[in-house]
Amino acid sequence: MPPVHASTASSAFEASYPALVRFLARRTGNAEDARDLAHDTWLRLATGRAPDDGVRHAPAYVFGAAQNLAIDHQRRGQHRAELVDAAALLVPTHTQDIADQLAHRQALQAVERALQALPERTRSVFLAHRLEGTGHDALAAQFGVSRSAIERDVQRAHTQVQLAMERWHGTPHAPQRRRGLGALLGVLGLASAGPLLWGVWQQQVLQWQQALATRRGQQLQQTWPDGSTLALDADTAVQARFYGARRQVALLRGAVFFAVAHDAQRPFTVQAGDTLVTVLGTRFSVERDGATVRVAVESGRVQVEPHPGATAILLGAGESLSLGPQGLQRGTAKQVAPWRNGWLSFERTPLSQVAERLNRYRNQAIQVDGAVAALPVSGEIRIAQADEWLRLLPRVLPVQVLRHEPGTVQLVAR
Repeated sequence: MPPVHASTASSAFEASYPALVRFLARRTGNAEDARDLAHDTWLRLATGRAPDDGVRHAPAYVFGAAQNLAIDHQRRGQHRAELVDAAALLVPTHTQDIADQLAHRQALQAVERALQALPERTRSVFLAHRLEGTGHDALAAQFGVSRSAIERDVQRAHTQVQLAMERWHGTPHAPQRRRGLGALLGVLGLASAGPLLWGVWQQQVLQWQQALATRRGQQLQQTWPDGSTLALDADTAVQARFYGARRQVALLRGAVFFAVAHDAQRPFTVQAGDTLVTVLGTRFSVERDGATVRVAVESGRVQVEPHPGATAILLGAGESLSLGPQGLQRGTAKQVAPWRNGWLSFERTPLSQVAERLNRYRNQAIQVDGAVAALPVSGEIRIAQADEWLRLLPRVLPVQVLRHEPGTVQLVAR
């Protein structure tokens, strides 16, 4: 591929920014990291020096640069994860060597000095964003600057913290220091570090994690250490990671109803594909069905970011939002997660999606022919009586119900 001029690449970056952020979000699994890496990509392109040719390759050049940054980010993240996860698990059982204690204190102090050396606004923005969970838009309004300026401040401070951690972690004596990591977060180590650094460090430490999954036809109730409870529908999988300053859940598939314990110091987020749902304390459901995500609120309020970089949508009690190939559809939620009571509710839902939903509970799959896949279905179905619903379906839709061995059901045009 011919080299690309920096100005050409910057123009390509601007044209492909939304797609680039989505690409990075898929690579990193984190919308916030995706936006940070997109900004890093812009900086690299803006300061690059390349011959003025290869214009037609500019988009590929931009995505290639972003991918390289994402790979570097993941490598750094692995190093940082080793460090902070060990800190959450290790408990010192004996007094560490005095030289180790001194080294740990020096590492903490180096990070604190890096933060203190930042401009006041940059430091304040970083702490408000990382420790208090304040969003970029709110910070831009608070400081009277653009969102891009806030993003640059967060990235600059984040880079300084990360470099300070890596300098300590990457020294020739790192293995020895890692063995003494308990002392790093022990009373002596923390006493020598200021509250600023302890707040940043605490925000990075993984305190608790859990992965949950249900089989076809199985539902599950679970209570988490923060007091939040959740109900998993059939064929559902989630991963939860709680840190000192945030609670993160990834919905991999299926549907979950959350009753979130209020904790203003630790926002609760649910990532379902590109969609990010943020709450402090409320009752709501999130369903991920292929490329479609549905959010419904029973009480309280949630903030939904359809994809990285999109304007957030606020939902209150009784409201719902569906996002997918069909676009964005906002509506009312008469019932939230009715599957908890053995029912499924549909409002002009394509027959193919209804069948996929029922298949979470059935050993014998329902197959839908393409000719009838888009037929709209409205009403309620009792999960335990799905076969009866299938028997009556030809009365309301122009379909035939064909039953094959070993029990597969096929819906075709009549």
